[in-house]
Amino acid sequence: MGFIQNIAFKYLRNQAPEQPNTAGDISIADINAMFGGSLGTGENLSEVTYFTCIKMLSETIGKLNIDLFQNTDRGTVRIHDHDVYQLLKYRPNPYMTPSTFKALVEFNRNHYGNAFIWTRWRGSKSLNY
Repeated sequence: MGFIQNIAFKYLRNQAPEQPNTAGDISIADINAMFGGSLGTGENLSEVTYFTCIKMLSETIGKLNIDLFQNTDRGTVRIHDHDVYQLLKYRPNPYMTPSTFKALVEFNRNHYGNAFIWTRWRGSKSLNY
């Protein structure tokens, strides 16, 4: 039995820490009761925790640099003059900064299971701005 479960069972059920866990796993409601109900209801606690984790992941990915590479005869070369690189590095659209854009894409990927970026092109030039 784990350390946290020992403490929770001792506090919630007045059991000695040496007794086995007969009730199964500890629920979020049990943890909430251990803290005096100050964490909110179980369902709201789950939602807050979920969206906090998603936000942390998204903002962390949003802070990363974007690098574009191409395999050539000379090996892997970093490309700076490609339209896709310029678009994602400096201004993905008129309403978002690159970090906000990357964070939004990562949030959608984590929350919905996929994320898509749609760009409009005419020939080899982007029409996004």
